[in-house]
Amino acid sequence: MVAVIVVEEENLASDAFKMEYLFHQQTHGLPSAIVKAVRSKGLLNATEINSGYDARELCIRVLENGLLAKITHGHKIRFAPPLVIDETQVLEACSFIKHKYSVMFRAKSQSMFDLEAKHAAHNYKPLPVALERGECLFVWDVNVRRYLAYSAVNHGHCHPKIIEALKNRMIG
Repeated sequence: MVAVIVVEEENLASDAFKMEYLFHQQTHGLPSAIVKAVRSKGLLNATEINSGYDARELCIRVLENGLLAKITHGHKIRFAPPLVIDETQVLEACSFIKHKYSVMFRAKSQSMFDLEAKHAAHNYKPLPVALERGECLFVWDVNVRRYLAYSAVNHGHCHPKIIEALKNRMIG
């Protein structure tokens, strides 16, 4: 009964929703090549990891910074801090998460750069940026930086009609 009184008197339930919002705000920019989704209900938070990345390895990497997380369903990492966590602690934890996820993605990007150096045509030296996606005039790198692409040629990146035609061609 005392536990319920503490939750009520210290507004822990209300604070949990504030910390949930802060967690979402801070983890919004995680590399989408690694993170499929970020989900939460109160302080029960999870990042769903894309195939090609090892959720256990990510848990070990954040553990190196003193942050305990748990793997669930093989590809989800659960972050479930106690209700008494404060804003500073959420920011610190999210900083560890963002840093370790980015380090892991950069390592994979480097392997892509190495493959490009070994197997691609060498008629020009590519810029040292790993692009993740493009849309119209813009491209985004793995660190979620947006660039105005002046090399998008005539139709920009991922023009919807061209994408649709390519999909139809591959299916049919």
